Order: sequence, then structure tokens, then C-alpha cells
Amino acid sequence: MKILIVDDEIITLKMLENIIPFERLELESVGFVQDGNSAYKIFTEFQPDIVISDIRMSGMDGLELAKKIHDTHSQTKILLMSAYADFSYVKQAIQLGCSDYVLKPIDEDELIKSIEKMISEIKGNNNTRKIIDKSEKQIRNLELYKYMRDNKGFNNVIRYKNDYNINFDKYYLILVDENISSINEYMNKGNLEIIQQSYVENILEDIVVKKYFKNMLVIDFESNKWLVIVDCADINEIADICKEIILSFHQNFKFSIITCFSKQAKSISELPTLYNQVKNLREYDFYIGDTEILGYDYNCVEQEIDRIHKIGLMKEAQQAVKNFDTEYAIKVLNELFEISAVFQPDALNDIYDFCIKLIYCVQDCLESRDEISKYNFTYSTLKQYGSLKELKAFMMHTISLINNSKSEKKYSQIIEEGISIIENNYGENLSLNDICNKIAVSKNYFCYLFKREVGISPWTYLTQIRLKYAKKLLETTDLKTYEIAFKVGYDNPSYFSKIFKKTEDMTPNEYREKKNNIVT
Repeated sequence: MKILIVDDEIITLKMLENIIPFERLELESVGFVQDGNSAYKIFTEFQPDIVISDIRMSGMDGLELAKKIHDTHSQTKILLMSAYADFSYVKQAIQLGCSDYVLKPIDEDELIKSIEKMISEIKGNNNTRKIIDKSEKQIRNLELYKYMRDNKGFNNVIRYKNDYNINFDKYYLILVDENISSINEYMNKGNLEIIQQSYVENILEDIVVKKYFKNMLVIDFESNKWLVIVDCADINEIADICKEIILSFHQNFKFSIITCFSKQAKSISELPTLYNQVKNLREYDFYIGDTEILGYDYNCVEQEIDRIHKIGLMKEAQQAVKNFDTEYAIKVLNELFEISAVFQPDALNDIYDFCIKLIYCVQDCLESRDEISKYNFTYSTLKQYGSLKELKAFMMHTISLINNSKSEKKYSQIIEEGISIIENNYGENLSLNDICNKIAVSKNYFCYLFKREVGISPWTYLTQIRLKYAKKLLETTDLKTYEIAFKVGYDNPSYFSKIFKKTEDMTPNEYREKKNNIVT
């Protein structure tokens, strides 16, 4: 913290130099000056945090100096000194925003207390400013995130455009997402929950800014996902940046991630399109192959991704119908028709093809209950609906027919088998390879289906199963907490206790005590 001292008497300056504990107060002197004009020049050059000045000086006096400083740097703390106990000076000093006023001869303790008070106020203001700056940054980033996600609020984004420090004339969007392949990696992912977001940003900054000399903006409003905007880079640099990010996450957090990057954009208005691109890459990566980097015009072609998107929707809708999940089938159908709104007229046949396949799926579900004769749909029947609105209404009605039948099956066969493996082997360090090799399905596709059907990841489900049996052991045995941790598959009892408390809002011992009290 910097301090400037001004007095026309050299003796006073020497005295102040000796009695102020600069080192203890962590103060750096920028000068001991004998007149107001020289003091103001030094002030404009070094902009000290604190100014101590005499009032009565030739040329520019202390009051005038205080006024000039306050007019341009109102946050600067000013302490005025005078040999005259004149209330008019005190009044003027207060009006000028001075922090304090001391009389000569100076009382050493009084002076130091005044300086300490100013230092405390400056630190408080700095902390407040940091909080405000952080809040303002979060607000700006949230507006940008909402715009790219919902394609709404463009005017709010434009208002903050210059504050983002990104060249939106040439930029990419990178999605960084977890790619967990074992329960141990899932447990390591928990480290991120106790690491401040600034640490993750620092890691990304070391790569993007310090190594590749690119500006970046990190958006972190999705759980364990980061959206990184990088400007003025070419496609090979973006791919190299992604490689560095993957390596750094593995070294720092001990779990795997996948990176997806968009096409290059030349306007901030393209952000929603870029967001959909990276989300589609991530959502349908199981079609593309086992790779940690996916990028448009790098190893993925836009037309192919669009085709994959429609294939994915078809599979989801068919699976929902087979599970008699009308709610989710209708949700997928709504997404298809939203996409269809921007299709070219000659692509309408694709929509008819989608619908007829879904109708056949509905027929198969009804056929097993001797109801096929009631709903004999054909392609010709479908073609009679000439508008998307009519076609959508017809399809909604068709899907609703499966409500007349009920299935005891909750999930698809793949997921039912996966759940069985998890529940029978919860005490082991399960990996995706272990699970998927037994049911002959790709890792990415299994995780995709599990999240879609069950609503949570396989590792979250495994954690729930482990805690379920842990609670049972706490209620029915006298086993130590660490013994229970080992029995339900945790090598680290400390981590077991932490995850238990996070989930149950109490420690394992507190849970046991509570249950015992209920019984007695």
C-alpha cells in the first residue's frame, strides 16, 4: 500500500519518517514533499492509497490538494494536519471527504491509529470491490450463458460485449465435460467439489492464455462442465489446446474428460448455434467413436452430425415407446418438430420416415395385446397430413395409445442388465469395461442410455446403492465405520464419511446414533 507525505517543514517530514512504522503497516513511501504542486505531480504518477498533508503551505495548500485528489480519486484516504485548532478547517476537511484531521504538535499514537484505521478501510473497500467485480462478472457470464442456451436476451449480451474481452469476429466454443470410466475416477471427481472454481480457471488460463497467448472466457453454470470461448485461434491450435486440457485435468484431478469444439464463428450472434453444435457432439459421441476430442471440421462433419442427431432422436423415441414412457416419447417428438421448423421442404420426407418408423414401433407394442387391428396405420395414411402442425397432432395421438397398455418393465434390457451388474458388484471397483463387456454394448452408449432412462449417471446410481447398504449395516451391526466403508466398496474411509455426510446431512456415527434412539 502506497503513502505520500506532504509538509512545508523539513523537520516535520523527518519526524514523520521516523515515527510511522512503514514496514509493520506494509506501507511504501512514494515521497516526502514540501509543497502542494509537487505533491500533486507525484500523486498523479504513483496514485498512492494514503496522503498525509499539512494544511498551511505556500502555493497549493492542503485543502486545495485534497480537493483535486478527491475530484479524480475519491477512494484515496487523506489525513490533514494543522497547527491551528480552527473548526472551519475541520469542517472543510470533512466536506472534501478527508478521512481524518490531526493537530500539531502531533501525538504519535493518535497518528498511527488514524493510519491503521485508513488501512483497514482501504482493505475493506478492496475486498468489497473484488466481491462486486466478481458478482458483475458472474452476471455478465450468466447473461451470455442464457443467450447461448436459449437464444434469448441478445440485447443484454450486446450491452456487455466489450466487457467480455473476447474478439467475437473469430472464435471457437469448447465444451469440457467429464468422461468417467470407473468408480475410482468418479470418486476423484468429487475433488472438484472442494476446489474453488478459480483453480480450474487458473489451469485453463495457464494453457489458453499463457501458453497459446489467446484470450478466453470460461462459463461454468453446468455441473462439472465448462464452456470455454477462445478467440483468434485456428482449428489446429484449438485441437492442441483440447489435448493440453485433457492432460492437465488428468494430472490435477485424476479423472478423464472429453472435449468438443464448434466450428469457427465470426459473430456473437452465432453463439446459440455453437452451443448446439458442442452439445450435439457430446450427446451423440457414442456414434462417432472412442475419442477424447471431437471437433467440427476436425474429425466430425456437420452434415453427418445432423444425421446422427436425427438417428439418436429416433432411437430415443422408439425406446421410450417400448418402455411405455409416453412422457419422454412426446418430449423427443417435440424436439424433432422444433428441428423440423428449419428443414428445407425437400427434407419433409425425412420427417415422414421418422414418424412411420415410430408408428411401427407403437404397432409392435400394441400387437402383443391383440390391438393391432384397431390401429392399422400406413405410409399413405400418414401422407394425408400436409402440414407439420397436423402431422404433430396425429403423432401425439398415436403415442398416447400406448397409455392403454402397461408394462411392468421399467427400463430397457441393456439398462436392466447394467443395473443388475451394479447391484450385485457394488463392493468392487467397477469399470465401464467390466459392465459393458458383460452386456456387449459400447461404454459411451451405455452411459448415454443410463442417464436418459434412469436420470442419473451409473456412478451416481452405484453411490446410492453403496450408501443404501451402508445404512443397513449401520442400523443392524456393530461394525466400525471404516469396516462398513470397506464392505460397501470404499478403500478410503474418510471419503466414505464425507460422501455419507453430504448425502444424509450427518456422519455415519450420527446416523447410527439417531436410528438407535428411534428404536429405544
